[in-house]
Amino acid sequence: MDTLNFVVDLIVTNLESPDIEDFSTVQIAAKFGGTKMKLPADCINVTDFKTGAGVDIAVPSAKMRKNLEDNGITMAVSYRNKVIGTGQLDVPQDTIDMIEAGMSDLIYIDTCTIDREGVYVGKAEVLCRIIIKCDEVEMEEQKVACVRNVEKAINKQDILFVLSNPQECLDVCDPCQEVLEPDEGDERLNLDLGRYRSSTTKAQRVTAATTTSKPIGSNACCQLKRP
Repeated sequence: MDTLNFVVDLIVTNLESPDIEDFSTVQIAAKFGGTKMKLPADCINVTDFKTGAGVDIAVPSAKMRKNLEDNGITMAVSYRNKVIGTGQLDVPQDTIDMIEAGMSDLIYIDTCTIDREGVYVGKAEVLCRIIIKCDEVEMEEQKVACVRNVEKAINKQDILFVLSNPQECLDVCDPCQEVLEPDEGDERLNLDLGRYRSSTTKAQRVTAATTTSKPIGSNACCQLKRP
């Protein structure tokens, strides 16, 4: 039988007794299937489980079921360091049968009487939660193995880091050009601009050639200037 790591939480949602005046001094010594559990005052007359107060029980599920069948849940109520009464909860068989590998969180609530030598002392409503703890060690080993495999599969020469400054629009009111969607007529406008640029280039070439050539009659002027 495989051992399972159970976590058992117990709280008393309602404890009533005419003999108790100050519940801050009440403590309960409980046994869950034979496993001892201490419930201080902050676990009595509350509705929520206290974080980290659960008790770890590492047993096979069959043994856990057997312990609950034989012993149930017992408790001894102490008031001002003196035991004033005891009680016992008999867990139903259909609830016990649900304790097995792969089970969901199990919640059980029941009420029992508290008495001392057959004399009624009070009653207690008990809320119990049973969960199976995940094996964190096994998960960590699997994670390390996975990282090692990745390390072997990646070549260091294939790793490239590219760093750059973010390209943001200088004016928040003027959207970036690359973000603008093409509008109707843009294609024709681009063609017209292309023709205009082409004709402008030719005109500049003709003007340049004209201005660099010698003016008409320059030879005659040169002859007149000769002494």
